[in-house]
Amino acid sequence: MKTENLRKLLIATAVLFSLAASSQTVEFTYDQAGNRITRDVIYLQPMQTTDSSTVEKNKDYDEMLGNSKITISPNPNGGRFSVKIEGIDPDNPPQIYLHSIKGTLIYENTKAALVNEIDISRHPKGTYILSLIVAGKRKTWKIIKQ
Repeated sequence: MKTENLRKLLIATAVLFSLAASSQTVEFTYDQAGNRITRDVIYLQPMQTTDSSTVEKNKDYDEMLGNSKITISPNPNGGRFSVKIEGIDPDNPPQIYLHSIKGTLIYENTKAALVNEIDISRHPKGTYILSLIVAGKRKTWKIIKQ
């Protein structure tokens, strides 16, 4: 009887920890030489529904990188998402890189446009790292394919 209660407690604890880990994202900032300067952990708040259950909402990320506004949507996604970059300098086009969590380069665009549609539907579900370089400034995001 005690081992069964202990097993239930361990399972419940594991589920709670996995839910807590999936509700965060980590962002890094790099200098010109590619050295990491900062590491920021952002905790995403789950959306409350009317029946008191919680669900993760697909979110659009709007952030500034230099003088450019970056919009990534949706995240999490089913294999297709877009990266919109407003305020592009035509003499210094933005660069987009998408890597698997193991470090394999999945997508590369060294002359990104205003709107960039990225399709990773042929890749497995999981976490990917999106890096943008705009006017010499670099920022990364965690992209989740469900």
